[in-house]
Amino acid sequence: MKWILIRHGQTQGNREHRYIGCRTDEPLCPEGIAQLQNRHYPPVSRVFVSPMRRCVETANLLYPGVPQT
Repeated sequence: MKWILIRHGQTQGNREHRYIGCRTDEPLCPEGIAQLQNRHYPPVSRVFVSPMRRCVETANLLYPGVPQT
């Protein structure tokens, strides 16, 4: 089994250098979405993802249709 760790895409809070912890559930910003759409990751059969909005959005952009746990 091989694990690939991927950080979520950029949020507005990241752009403003604010601390974005578990209490701030920000969506991805347009720049963050564009950055993710221009990257390629190896195929996977399952994605383990945090329930935070930015993480789910990132997983959906990178691996659409792949089961999430």
